[in-house]
Amino acid sequence: MEPANQRVPWEDIRLLEGENVWHIPSTAYRSWELVVGDEEGTPNDYLLTQAKEVCAEAARHCETIVFYLREYVTRFSPEGWSVDALRFETPNSLIADVSHSDDTYGLWTVFMDGSRFNGEAMNYRPTKFTRIQD
Repeated sequence: MEPANQRVPWEDIRLLEGENVWHIPSTAYRSWELVVGDEEGTPNDYLLTQAKEVCAEAARHCETIVFYLREYVTRFSPEGWSVDALRFETPNSLIADVSHSDDTYGLWTVFMDGSRFNGEAMNYRPTKFTRIQD
């Protein structure tokens, strides 16, 4: 799995022209791509805060994502799953792009909905996954 406490270089976030999202490339953080929604030329404040909260507990969220795929996708070994990107495009949701070492041409996407109770940290639960052939 990924290192537990690597600082996210938020100062490196840049607008992806024509896509209306802000981006930290995979070369800058844990080999993950981080994507945050746009709001009139700046990162959306709510989504940026949400991204920072998730990244502060990245290991927990990645474990949830990988556990979910292991439970439903049994044609591959349980090991080999890798989170490639975390996307924050709408409030209270998290989208993770995931790959498996035995699935060379597949891109898996896990969709998660978040909820917060009594000021606690956001709790995300997977709601569905998809796979596309690349």
